[in-house]
Amino acid sequence: MGAPSAARDRLKTTTLGSAIRYTLGIWSRLTLFLEDPEIWLDNNRTERGLRGPVIGRRNHFGSKSARGTVVAVDYISRPRARFEATLDDNTAKLALVWFNGAYLRKLIHPGKLIRVRGKVRFFHGIPQMANPKWEEIDEQSDRVKDATFRPIYPASVKLNSDAIARVVRDNLEDALQGVKEWFEPPLLKKRDLIGRVDAYRLIHSPANLEEASRARRRLVYDELILLQLALAMSKRQRNGRISAPAMRITIASSPLTSAMSSVTDARSTPVDGAVRRIPTSRLTT
Repeated sequence: MGAPSAARDRLKTTTLGSAIRYTLGIWSRLTLFLEDPEIWLDNNRTERGLRGPVIGRRNHFGSKSARGTVVAVDYISRPRARFEATLDDNTAKLALVWFNGAYLRKLIHPGKLIRVRGKVRFFHGIPQMANPKWEEIDEQSDRVKDATFRPIYPASVKLNSDAIARVVRDNLEDALQGVKEWFEPPLLKKRDLIGRVDAYRLIHSPANLEEASRARRRLVYDELILLQLALAMSKRQRNGRISAPAMRITIASSPLTSAMSSVTDARSTPVDGAVRRIPTSRLTT
């Protein structure tokens, strides 16, 4: 017994031993899909759902905004089709380029006042934005003076992220009227959670990173609560505590045989003061 015991003690101090202990600690969660057929074997669907916001956050992190008058435009068809423009705000010039942007020849022309948003990089020593978001503005349009947090929504071919943001912004307050709180104030204080209404408002229009993090934390907490409730209900149903109502047997064309009578008597036999329930899916012979 000494040799195996010594081997186990040495295994505890190794990286392999740590991996084994970690696996055994979460074994019940790793094998949960074996108990409930509704639980997926992997989380690929969730990972695909998170891919859009993660890519959008990476692409838009560090974006800048600039406004000015277009002073020059050019379209180059070869070797790679692109539409180029130069933006001047009376202090400096910014080069703009849209690849495969032939349609912009009818939309952007010298003398037009526009606002662009995107990442600024230097190309041959000249500040440049590639494929920036743009919009036409006038002299009375407010200037962007402070950095703002903007949500990035998963876009489609026909509906881009900015269009989704406008729809959400125009309808958010009306939609929040129907949101109800799930938990009592003492629980929110104990868990350091914000209200559901505030969470939905801040997840779409946070003023800073802290507000976005607090909103996300509350929404994640709600999702975990729903998941726990669903698993508990599924487990209770599998244990047979929830069953289908007993099926009534009526045969009017002929009298019951002795075998049929024994089956119907068994269905109505009292068990501990209650009528025994037999699921309708059970076959009797």
